[in-house]
Amino acid sequence: MGSWRVFKRENPAIGGTHCAAHKLNLCAQQAAVAIPSLQRYQRTVRSIYGYFNSSSRQARLKEMHVILDTDDVQPAVTSTINAL
Repeated sequence: MGSWRVFKRENPAIGGTHCAAHKLNLCAQQAAVAIPSLQRYQRTVRSIYGYFNSSSRQARLKEMHVILDTDDVQPAVTSTINAL
């Protein structure tokens, strides 16, 4: 349940709005459903995420960060297309 619904349950007079970035993201998600190339792109990105998110590869990525003296970064979960 979203936080807005929790607030609404506590105070029925409360109103809610989405920020412009969230509205744009929702539009992009809906548009992507109708565009096969964007769906393939999203599957590819998820596949790459899954590949690098496995524990053995994470250990190797951490070793590379030590060798290259760079910050250790964690891959972000991609559930939707956030930008077109």
